[in-house]
Amino acid sequence: MSHSHMGHVPKEEVQYIMRQVTDSVRFAMCEAIRQRSLLWDSSREKCSSAARKRLFGEVVDVINSQFVLNPPISMEEVEKHWKNLKDTYVKTRRKLTYDEDGCLNRPKWKFFDALLFLDTANHHNSEYIMKKRPLPMPFPSSSFEAYHGLPSKKEKLEETPTDEFMEFCRSLYLPLKEIGSKDKVQWLTLQKTIRDIIYNAQLENIKGPPNM
Repeated sequence: MSHSHMGHVPKEEVQYIMRQVTDSVRFAMCEAIRQRSLLWDSSREKCSSAARKRLFGEVVDVINSQFVLNPPISMEEVEKHWKNLKDTYVKTRRKLTYDEDGCLNRPKWKFFDALLFLDTANHHNSEYIMKKRPLPMPFPSSSFEAYHGLPSKKEKLEETPTDEFMEFCRSLYLPLKEIGSKDKVQWLTLQKTIRDIIYNAQLENIKGPPNM
């Protein structure tokens, strides 16, 4: 019997289903993508399909080197998870509300802070944000507020700490205010740099010391 027609057997169509991954994996994904701005910064040169594939491949390698996944996470999975994270962030950002003092009512979505870098994707967006909400600090400036919520006015008056950490924050107030009053874009860029440093330090604390 001739086998000349065996190559024409239609392939079985399998619908791709994205598996769920832990929050730790998704936080690591956000950080790896943040470090590769060509994947999200529209103010930079357009990312070619080859460069995009290479960068997402690097993200895949980072995740698979940090976590034991069986099977290892694929590029398709990373891209789908990233799209879901980014879309949810955009929707959350549109629904932000502020209290009577102009302070941000923090959204409950756990990945919001990890994706704040998307707000500084280009100077036009940064200027728009500042014009819309001309506030010196639209987001909480300390990890305490980030994890425990914004305290009420009464709590602020009664429980404002006076330790070395608060003194350091107070010492930054005037120079930061001067920068923000002169150049809003530079102020947002500085905010991002400070948040990145704090975020990376918190990430290292969460990971803890390596197993010996």
